[in-house]
Amino acid sequence: MKSLFTYALTKATYTCGFLCLFGTAMSGIASAAILADYTMDTGSNTTYTAPTEDTDTNSLATNLQGFDQAKFSNSTKTAYIFAPSVGATETDALASASYFEFTVTAEAGYELNLESLVLDLVMGGSSGDAEYNAVAYVQADAYGNGLGETGSVVGSVAGTLLQEQNNNSPVTVVSGAMIDLSGAEFQGLGSITFQFRFSDDSLDSSQSDRLDNIVLNGVAVTVPEPASIALLGGVLVFILVGLKRRQRQKA
Repeated sequence: MKSLFTYALTKATYTCGFLCLFGTAMSGIASAAILADYTMDTGSNTTYTAPTEDTDTNSLATNLQGFDQAKFSNSTKTAYIFAPSVGATETDALASASYFEFTVTAEAGYELNLESLVLDLVMGGSSGDAEYNAVAYVQADAYGNGLGETGSVVGSVAGTLLQEQNNNSPVTVVSGAMIDLSGAEFQGLGSITFQFRFSDDSLDSSQSDRLDNIVLNGVAVTVPEPASIALLGGVLVFILVGLKRRQRQKA
């Protein structure tokens, strides 16, 4: 009778421990969401900021801001910079005063786990008869390391505007380009800032490089409280002790 009672108590203890572990783990899990979403639907000046249409309620995304010659087009629904303002190389691009920027910040008690950044690269606006090449560079900073010339590029998207496409109208040369942000350096963040810059080998004053449909995917999860972490550690120790005791009894 005693052994039956002990067996039942042990089973109940393990079940309780498992439920505690499961509950603690699930407290830091949330379904994937859109942390920032910019479609550039309206606006046509340097001071305009494209609003986000993010779906995550536990984080806050700022508007997409254009600096210096970075503008928003109401007619083409894109964010754009003319080629002479960006330069022909990556070094020129990172040194340029013309760029786009937004920041996402987790609400109190939450942290950001990023997944990916998706965007469209659009080129056009020139009446030239040549083939042009452009690159969109994405920089990110979550640790105060700086951006621009002092920052690192986390991803880039290269596109080519073919000669037969070069007829004044902007053309989407790369659609749905994805930059992977699932690495450890993009997990458990309180806040992160992104910048977008261009290089363009045309340097044509009427040639523009553009972005559209910028989407930051990820999730804001709850930060485990010290009491929860202590409970998790205690439950693990308790289960391990119980398992060792059962092994000795069987031996």
